Amino acid sequence: MSSGVKFNAGKVLYDEETKKCEPLAIKGQVTITQMEDESMYEFVWNPKADSSNLEKDELLIMPGDVTFKQVKSCKTGRVFALTYLSSGAKYLYWLQDPGDDQELDQLTAKDEALVKEIETLFASEGDEEEEEEEKTAITSARDAEENKDTMISFPQSITSILTEENVKKYFDTLTEDEAAKIMAPILPEEYKNTRKLDKEFLLKVFRSGVFKRQVRYLEGILSSVPGSGMLMSQSLKFEYSGEGVGAFLRGISQLAVKEQQKKDNDNEEQQ
Repeated sequence: MSSGVKFNAGKVLYDEETKKCEPLAIKGQVTITQMEDESMYEFVWNPKADSSNLEKDELLIMPGDVTFKQVKSCKTGRVFALTYLSSGAKYLYWLQDPGDDQELDQLTAKDEALVKEIETLFASEGDEEEEEEEKTAITSARDAEENKDTMISFPQSITSILTEENVKKYFDTLTEDEAAKIMAPILPEEYKNTRKLDKEFLLKVFRSGVFKRQVRYLEGILSSVPGSGMLMSQSLKFEYSGEGVGAFLRGISQLAVKEQQKKDNDNEEQQ
């Protein structure tokens, strides 16, 4: 397991209207540590001043999904952007260790060594050479062109899929026992112990405000929290294809297809 990286840095606010960066005077520190399973990193920015109203940043990083690059247009300091490739989310920080007094954006030898170390941590195993990356990009583009007629575009909203009409159509394909067996593990204990889990009651659960709020909450997490897509893929055992609601729906859809194929194969073997 990597020992991690630690350096002094402050937060930078970006104004969408003026397109200008505003480094905040609050001193802070970034700590990058490898998680226990060694597949991801935790990136944490903490303000050093107890009186600061700024909350700390806690980000999950999957190697190959982020870049850490200097913002060349900023000449008033050494500003870096941590950018997620899958979602486009961006976080700005400015290096606070002593630098060049004349050229404020000039990196020191220590800065360059730090950036190289971070880039090495965040690089995926297969992208250390630009040549290899270009080959991969060309191959991906060719495959996408060849398979464009069979690719499915997934919506960016779970609620657009979990409509009452769609849920009812799905329940119509199930027996009462099958529906109850599927829903029982995810329902509160008070429902399982006091109610008959028939399809009519389960539809009422889907219509409830509690259920709708939970779906919206999940959408919000998937849309705004970096690394949530990776955690969901690991938890539900589907292939990770990026961050966001669309990638999540693609993953569980592919998982459902695989499970159905396995079920069909098992049935054929038993016959």
